[in-house]
Amino acid sequence: MPIPIIIYAGIAAAGAVGAAVAARKWRRSLRIAVLGVNDSGKSTLIDFWRGEWVEEGRAHTQAKRNFDRIKTVAGDRRFVFRKLADLSGDESDWAEWKGPAEASAVVLYLVRAVDLVDEERAADLHPDGYGPFTKGWERIEDSAGLIRPWLDGGRAKLCVLTVTWCDQDPRQAELGEDAYRKHLAGQLEPIVLKLGGTGRVRVVAGSLESPASAGALSDRIMDQIVAWERT
Repeated sequence: MPIPIIIYAGIAAAGAVGAAVAARKWRRSLRIAVLGVNDSGKSTLIDFWRGEWVEEGRAHTQAKRNFDRIKTVAGDRRFVFRKLADLSGDESDWAEWKGPAEASAVVLYLVRAVDLVDEERAADLHPDGYGPFTKGWERIEDSAGLIRPWLDGGRAKLCVLTVTWCDQDPRQAELGEDAYRKHLAGQLEPIVLKLGGTGRVRVVAGSLESPASAGALSDRIMDQIVAWERT
C-alpha cells in the first residue's frame, strides 16, 4: 500500500505575506469539541486546521491526540482553538467525549452523509415501519442522545451538526446543492431536536475530499460560530 503523502497546506503561513495581514487580528481564543463516530472526518478536519493534509486516504485516529493550541484561518478571519482533542469515534470510547463536550463553548457533532442516504433508502423499503432502519442512523441517534445532557449541563451554547463526505451522497447531484441542503435539514430534524432544538443547533454540510472542500466546510462552520457570537 502506498505511503500517504502529507501536504503541509501552510494555512497559518499563508496569511504572513502582504500588508493585509497586519490588519488581521486573531479572534479571541475558543474551546471547541469535535465529536462523531468513526470515519466522520474528525481527524481530517482537525489536521486541516493544523495545516496538514493526507493526500491519499483519510486520516484516522488510532489514539487520542491533544493539541494545546491550534491557529487556523477561515476566509479573512482567524481563530485560536484551545485544548482541542482528537477523540476516537468507537462506541467503546464515547465516554471520553464527556469532558471536552462539557468544557467547550462550541460542540461540533460530525455525521456521515452516507449514513443518511442509507437510512433514507432503507426507510423507503419499509414505508409502514419505524426506524432506525440502519446501524449508522442508530449510532447517530444514540450518540446525539449521549451528547444532549453534556450540552445541557456544560458550557456549550452552540452545537454545529456537521454533515461530512457529501461528495459520496448521490442525492446532492440529483437535487442540486440548495435543495440538497434543505433535504438534509429536514432529514436531520429529529437529531436537531434530540440535541436541544434549533435555538442551540445549526446544521452545515460539505465535503473533506480535498483541501479546497475542507476549507469550504470549515468556512461554513466558522460562519455559524461568528453568527452565534454576535447574538
